[in-house]
Amino acid sequence: MYDLAIVGGYVYQDGKFENTNVYCNGEKIVKVSAESYEAKKIIRANGKKVLPGLIDSHVHLKLNVGDFTSADDFISGSKMAVLGGVTTVLDFLDPIWNNNELDEVFAKRLRDSEKSLVDYGFHCTLANYQGNVDYLISSAKEKGISSIKVFTTYSDSDRRCSNEVIKDVLKKNILLMAHCEKDELIYIAKNMAQYEDSRSEKAELEAIKELSQYANGNGKLYVVHISSGNNLELLEKSENIYFESCPQYFYLNKDLFRLKEGEKYLLAPPLRSSDSIELIKKNIDKLDVIGTDHCPFTLSEKLSSSPYSRIPKGIGTLGFAFQLMYELFGDKIIDKFTSNPARIFGLKNKGQIAEGFDGDFAIIDPKSSTEIDISLSGCDYSPYENIKLNSRVITTIVRGTIVMDRATVFPHKGKYQRREYESIN
Repeated sequence: MYDLAIVGGYVYQDGKFENTNVYCNGEKIVKVSAESYEAKKIIRANGKKVLPGLIDSHVHLKLNVGDFTSADDFISGSKMAVLGGVTTVLDFLDPIWNNNELDEVFAKRLRDSEKSLVDYGFHCTLANYQGNVDYLISSAKEKGISSIKVFTTYSDSDRRCSNEVIKDVLKKNILLMAHCEKDELIYIAKNMAQYEDSRSEKAELEAIKELSQYANGNGKLYVVHISSGNNLELLEKSENIYFESCPQYFYLNKDLFRLKEGEKYLLAPPLRSSDSIELIKKNIDKLDVIGTDHCPFTLSEKLSSSPYSRIPKGIGTLGFAFQLMYELFGDKIIDKFTSNPARIFGLKNKGQIAEGFDGDFAIIDPKSSTEIDISLSGCDYSPYENIKLNSRVITTIVRGTIVMDRATVFPHKGKYQRREYESIN
């Protein structure tokens, strides 16, 4: 007798759906078969789509940005995650300037995340890093970290990473994630009307092109949160470069900045034009991964900060990112939330429904609907208000345990996921 059976659903495997059953013992998938077997717990998924647990590889939970801390911690953030079928999140360590800081920021993040309902891992983050790159990578890998993030901007807060360090990391056997905006082309906007131009599409494109020239070593370049469809149209795909974008750049445009409370839509990089949105939709196949860059702040923090440049940048999308993208692209979006991030970030037991993999599932009703609900979030507003989505996550299962069913969230303890980088195409 099996511990858990999901029967009668359309199970997603290798890019297609099959009407079959899935069986788990403990935390693992042990059989996928059309045959019927006894199980202690049976979920009847008749007519529903059974997906691998979704992966959000770009979140910022309990992120301190000086005067503010993002509104969702690992408790509220993981509650939002399971509402949207997300079973694994990848967050970021605080930026470091030298190797002596890595142990401390890693230990702090482990403490922050210990009450997460979903599984989690971390990316190492560099500021204006001055240490030994070989030692850094060795130390990161010992901690189960397979990715290092850098910024090509934020020199005003000493977070811009030098090209020399970036080149060095790209020669190594590890994944380099890059926030790409050319620092010299960015200026401080004095008002909302200037904001999009102050962090222009050109600034993003020039930084991506510059770093792309360096991506020819053992490591690979992963460009986070591409904001511009105009840029994505111009970029060439390469076996050494991965592209990520986020739902906000498909749904929200820069005209929102001109509204009375336009500050609540501020994020970096900024929202772009309606034309840009159409082009990013057109070029969806160039994107490898959809993350959220989930980093919400409360409405009062967004609207009452002074001076203008101090307004915290970031919005909340965790909890309904898949439904937003499924609405636009249907089944073709699935791999960008499952097998692709699992492969790229070294989550070897995630991203597939197959024997030996973790029993992570998102059961979707494609004929139901979702009204965006942020009542479990630490944030008090949504930038996607009044959007109704024509699919619904019915049940979320993490390593064989039901953590959400029909909008009810159950206690669960997520696990830290050690990852290994493999230089694969």
